[in-house]
Parts: sequence; C-alpha cells; structure tokens
Amino acid sequence: MKSRGAARGSDPEGGCLGQPASQAAGQFRPGVQLPLVGNGREPDVLRFRDTWTWDFWLAVDGNGGDERHHAFFLQAPKSLRDPNLRHAHATIGHAVSTDLRTWTRTIGVPSGSGLFDGPRENAFDDLAQWTGSTVRDPQMLWRTYYTGISGAEGGLVQRVGMATSSDLLSWKKLPEFATLCADGRWYEKLGESFWPHEAWRDPWVFADPGGGWHMIVTARANSGDPQERGVLGHLHSVDLTHWETLPPLTAPGAGFGVLEVPQIHEIDGRTVLIFSCADEDLAPRRRAGTLLSIVNWIVRVLLLSWCTGLIGLVSVVVGMICLPWFVVRVLHSMSRSDNESEGRDWL
Repeated sequence: MKSRGAARGSDPEGGCLGQPASQAAGQFRPGVQLPLVGNGREPDVLRFRDTWTWDFWLAVDGNGGDERHHAFFLQAPKSLRDPNLRHAHATIGHAVSTDLRTWTRTIGVPSGSGLFDGPRENAFDDLAQWTGSTVRDPQMLWRTYYTGISGAEGGLVQRVGMATSSDLLSWKKLPEFATLCADGRWYEKLGESFWPHEAWRDPWVFADPGGGWHMIVTARANSGDPQERGVLGHLHSVDLTHWETLPPLTAPGAGFGVLEVPQIHEIDGRTVLIFSCADEDLAPRRRAGTLLSIVNWIVRVLLLSWCTGLIGLVSVVVGMICLPWFVVRVLHSMSRSDNESEGRDWL
C-alpha cells in the first residue's frame, strides 16, 4: 500500500480548496463541489487542502447519461504534519461525480470520519483502513472489500473485511462476514522471515465468467528467498460472503518483495494484470537493474555533450547532480542486501 496511482492532496496555490461535506448519521448531504485542477503541466487532479489522499478505486452507478462515478480513496489529516504517519491513521474517503471532473466530497477528515465509521474498538480495522475494491452482487447490493489493521498487533497483521451498501453512500459491515487473513499453508505469517508485517491487503474482486467470484490480494509466499516472496494471494467465492483461500496465482522468486494494489482488467481483448512494487521492496537484482539504467542514462548524456562540444560544462553539472544520489542509492542497496531486518517506516 505504498506507491500507486492516487487522488492527490492540495495546497492554496492549487486553486482548489477541498472542504469537508456535512454528513449526519446514516444520512447523506451533498458537500462542496470540487472541480479538478490542472496547470497545463500535469493531469487534472482532485485536491484537498486539509487532507493527504492516495490509493483510490472507482465504482459506477447508473446507465448511459445517468451515470454517477464514485471515487473511494485513502485519506489522513495533514494535521499529523509528518506524511509518513498517514498510513497508521488512514480511513476511506469518498467523492461523487457525474462527469469525472467536478466532484462532491461526502466524507471529511477533520472530524476523523471515514466511509465505514461506526464501532471500531477491538475491531480488525481499529487502527487504520486501507485499499480495497467495490463490486455489485446479483441482488444489486454493493460490496466493498478493504484492508484493515488493528492496534492489538501493533498494525503488523493485515486482514480483509467487507461492508455493504444499497446506494454507495451509507455503509454497514456484514455481521456474518468473517475477516480474511493469510493462510499459513501457502502464505507467510508474521515472524516467519525478516519482513516486518503479515501481508494480506489490497483486495481486488472480480466475477468469473464461468460463475463465482475471485479475489486477489497482496501477499507473500511462505517459502523461497525472503526478498522475493511477493505473490498474488487467491481466494474464491460463490456468494461473495464465504471465501475459500487457495494457493497463490503467482510463484515467488520474480524479484518482488510484494505485489501491491493488484488489478485485473481486459484491454483490447487481452486480460492484463497491473501491480506496483516500491523500490525498497524490490529484490537486489532488480534494484541493481534500476541503478544500471541510471548509469546508462548518464553515459548517454555525456556522449551527447561530447558531440555538441559542451562536455566540460555538462559533465560538471551532471556529476554534481547525479553522482551523490547514485552513490547513496548504491549504498542503500548494499545495506538492504546485507541486513535481514527492516524498520516499520510505514507505520
């Protein structure tokens, strides 16, 4: 749940100051309409002055010209000051649009509210709520599956929970739904390697054309090189409430510590898997490949400069800018390879 596409936060210079919408208990009231903001150099973005926003997913309600687009995103108050603290204070925010450009925010951070608020004491998500996905079942009930971490384990064990809604605005947790966690038959549990947490997050749910439903999650295998155990966890259900955990869809050893925010889409008739992996979670051989590509880029710049007669000036500038950064990255990579422990920077 680190590096992914995101609805991004705002500042006064952005020209769009997001204000929290009011929301009475169990009742939705439209909030302030927020236009997407672009500056000609980057894509239009939805921004909030008081909130950090990141990982997001979408759901569409209605048909044809009557469609309403719902954006769900992780949010945390900027009053925390340190952005690294946002992961342990995240809730799920929500905004609605009819044109994908002007949005109405329905959940505000300053009050500490989130989409799935309610009794959370001693719950699986009493510390923070993370990325998920939203689908509609055959009975036209919306279901959002999302990640939760609890203070009982210091936020180190990730689980998947579910909430339901008839309108995508008011949500409640389903009592009969048992939270899902990593199955030790195939997946790594907390303490089985140097990895600092038990990965079981970012659920992506989709229908099987042949019947039933699949869920893929960010997980780690319980065997193989600990730096390359990232896999796609796999579950199956016939009713979207009761889930059977299955062996992973991918094998460890591909060079990833985790495969984050996986999504499956069909593009031009082909099924495509999309995921991300932060640089620090790549295996050393993949990080080395990244560093070599940077060296290759520097060499090309120097050769081009030689051809244009500017070798002296450009060499000095490139060296001053790139070399210190490159050395730091190499040392970081070496340190990560030699040290089989990792701090909890994400908390």
